[in-house]
Amino acid sequence: MSDANADPDKADTNALRTFKYDQVKTLFDYTKFHIGVYLSLGTLLVAAAAGKMPINFRHWLVWLAVLFIGLAGFAGGMIASTLPQCDSLKSFEEMVIGPGDRQWLPGKSWTIFEHRCFWIGIILGALSVLFGPSSSPCLPR
Repeated sequence: MSDANADPDKADTNALRTFKYDQVKTLFDYTKFHIGVYLSLGTLLVAAAAGKMPINFRHWLVWLAVLFIGLAGFAGGMIASTLPQCDSLKSFEEMVIGPGDRQWLPGKSWTIFEHRCFWIGIILGALSVLFGPSSSPCLPR
């Protein structure tokens, strides 16, 4: 059968299916990258909190940053483990997911949670340096 005789509706359906698959695959790859960043950043922050770096930190802020980076990684894991079950970004965003068989939040909410936790962790990490022990005697170490 030549391309001239091909069913245009079938071709449109296949193109749409491919587009939806590519969106899911892109989010999956993006999330895998984020998880790698969280692992690297978390390791760096733990080393900082353990006093292995020559910079003064406000330790409780570093540990709080580690917590939020860990939560971002947890959310990234929820996203990455669910995406292979989805045939479109819309189905992922609407699917209610959680650890195990629990249903906590829709996929879209997990992506928002992941990004917010990451940025809170980044801000806390920066504040831990900005308000290091030598900068203010009034704050707890």
